Amino acid sequence: MGVLFGSNVVGGGADDVIIGTEGNDSLSGGNGNDTIIGGAGNDVLDGGTGTNRLEGGAGDDVLSVSSQSRNSVL
Repeated sequence: MGVLFGSNVVGGGADDVIIGTEGNDSLSGGNGNDTIIGGAGNDVLDGGTGTNRLEGGAGDDVLSVSSQSRNSVL
């Protein structure tokens, strides 16, 4: 599992924790069971495949879940 921070992040094949910035972020989990936290700003969160947890936070966010993901929490 990796913990990644940034405004434009794509996770890997492991179970990642991705945390955005206070600005507008584009965060994608890739494969694995990921936790993605957008924070403030207008964020785009893409869980990818696996069982994912997406938290948008303040702002107008877009949450995307793959048809191949299972039991995702938005």
